[in-house]
Amino acid sequence: MGHVALKNEDYHYYNQPEFVAILRSEFAKEQRDTGAKLQAALALSDFKTAYLLVHTLKGNSGLINEPELEKLAAKVSIILKAGQMPGKYTLELLQTSLDMVLNSIEIPKRPPITSWEDVDKESARTLLNKIKRSLESSTPECFDLLGGLIRLPKTNELIDLIEKCEFDDALVALNKLSAELEGICHEN
Repeated sequence: MGHVALKNEDYHYYNQPEFVAILRSEFAKEQRDTGAKLQAALALSDFKTAYLLVHTLKGNSGLINEPELEKLAAKVSIILKAGQMPGKYTLELLQTSLDMVLNSIEIPKRPPITSWEDVDKESARTLLNKIKRSLESSTPECFDLLGGLIRLPKTNELIDLIEKCEFDDALVALNKLSAELEGICHEN
């Protein structure tokens, strides 16, 4: 997960279930192999890589409100930063905690909507315009609108770009989607 700089007034988004679900889903995707990567780095005594992996895990754990994993990762991070090998028990605790968090995360499945046929086109147009304004002004409101976006066809790329905070590319993808919708509306 990339780091996103938020202003104080943006923190209320962490109380939005859809936003938190997105963060947790990204955490699961990004951290799934962290245990194996950490073991590989430690086998090579590559403390720098191991530290970066665990430090990232610590930060992302805090972001998704998993304090136990965050504390364990912080403890291991301190040990690694000092260039020392964490104890076997500590590493096992870290892996177990990570596994528990990963297993608790249900990655949402996007419905396989492939056609505009069953979509209320006026509602879709309104939603796309709201997202466009949010992307153009770089406001986090677009995260609140992802729930509606997943109900539209051909939006996987746009959703992925928004989730990664790649707003310029998301705007390009949104404009293509809007043009397709307008073309369909003019045909009918």
